Amino acid sequence: MAALVVLWIICGGVSAMIANHKGRDAFPWFLIGVIFGPLGILASIVVSSTDAKKEKQAIIQGSMKQCPRCAEAVKSAAVVCKHCGANLEAEASQNQLSSDAKSRHQALQDAIAKNDLETARAILNSGLDLGDNPLPLSHLDYAEMHGNAEMRDLLASKLENA
Repeated sequence: MAALVVLWIICGGVSAMIANHKGRDAFPWFLIGVIFGPLGILASIVVSSTDAKKEKQAIIQGSMKQCPRCAEAVKSAAVVCKHCGANLEAEASQNQLSSDAKSRHQALQDAIAKNDLETARAILNSGLDLGDNPLPLSHLDYAEMHGNAEMRDLLASKLENA
């Protein structure tokens, strides 16, 4: 009898872990596992992931992005948020061209890593002083590290003109 109780508690724990991995609340699934035993585990396997969990995975994979205004998930290629109507390109450029120098330098290095020449040009044309970089690597070294010849040439020409 004691072994059966332990087995049912283990079923509750396994059911809770599976449900938690799918973005569901673990405690109710623990109770379901304890009450129904192996059927609780089967139920937690069959139940689908929550929408929030699916959206988070899609954002991590890059097939979706988060709207900076309403924080809802939208497709990566979207120009306008379907939830709030925000212009995602304008919001992104406003966020990247913030007044904080460190964040502007970080935004430039993010653009270098993503090979986003348009964003890099916008940041450079906003008057960013490349010589005042607080980050550990210079932007030119960062572009070379990423093997990005176009970006390296753009940065080199900006440094020459400075």
